[in-house]
Amino acid sequence: MRRLILLLALLGATLIFASSGKVLAESTTPDTANERLKSTAEHTDTQQDVPVASVAEGGNERIAFSNDATGDHDVYTMRPDGSDLKNLTNSPGVDDYHVHVSPDGSQIVFERAPTAGFEADIWVMNADGSGLHKITNHPANDRHPSWHPDGERIVFMSDRDAASPWPIGDMDLYVVNAADGSGLIRLTNASGDEARPKYSPSGTKISYTKRRDTGDLSGFSIHVMDADGRNDRQITPDAMEAAGNDWSPDGNRIAFHDNFCIIRQPTCSSNIWVVKSNGKGMKQLTFDSGGAYNLEPTWSPDSRRLAFEHGADNLSMTDIYVMNTDGTGVTNVTETPTVHDFLADWGAD
Repeated sequence: MRRLILLLALLGATLIFASSGKVLAESTTPDTANERLKSTAEHTDTQQDVPVASVAEGGNERIAFSNDATGDHDVYTMRPDGSDLKNLTNSPGVDDYHVHVSPDGSQIVFERAPTAGFEADIWVMNADGSGLHKITNHPANDRHPSWHPDGERIVFMSDRDAASPWPIGDMDLYVVNAADGSGLIRLTNASGDEARPKYSPSGTKISYTKRRDTGDLSGFSIHVMDADGRNDRQITPDAMEAAGNDWSPDGNRIAFHDNFCIIRQPTCSSNIWVVKSNGKGMKQLTFDSGGAYNLEPTWSPDSRRLAFEHGADNLSMTDIYVMNTDGTGVTNVTETPTVHDFLADWGAD
């Protein structure tokens, strides 16, 4: 039996497990999920009420994510209720993950790395899997890409200017033109790592996951800065170990998960939170414990729901779940107990 535990890009805000023969430790039906991920409760301040949505809603929206059913990690898309599953990449010997759907829903950007190595580049394809092409080509690690709202630029993290290669060297944030990878601009140059960059819907801000130089796999927090890299500020406290940030499409809130200690403490649990971009209005949405974890939230285009990955413990497979933004209506939409579904992004119509 093969058991290979990969932490993608150190700050991938998720664990990727390639194991066989291990299934979820408990039922993952919507009813039991709702019991595990109990009703919402506020941590501090207040948030506006959000209308409850049905998992069956979504029109022509699709959720993109990665899945290891073929042995490698491929990009898939599905409707928000889990139907109409499509495998868009199936390239032996490489892993595709950290997908992000373009603002108009027509393209998907992702990182591709050799299954047996770490050197990744940024790739773009049409939403149906056609037109696949590479936009960075560098011996370093280019990872965690996401689109600017104008669809013309892509921000990503890289160690291309680090003194030592990843995972030793620092990761910084860069921007390139989406069409061909030209026009490289470096946005950050600080100690530690900057990862998971996401533009605000207006394109004027970038949120990202920061890892301070702590000497171990800790020191995570969510930061927001201007799109040119200036006016950086931390919006989650150090003790939360927050990671996996994503802006709501209305621009009011950022979703994230706490306790990225899952990468070093098997019994640690991670849960989903939302916060205003100024760090106020912190609100917890899931309440798992005992090693179960919820990671990488991504907003629906109408800001009414969140998709995220859930695992019953740090050795189990993960599925993609959907819930309302008040924490209710938790539903497992992939239900694949023998493979990993992870790192989702909810695209527009």
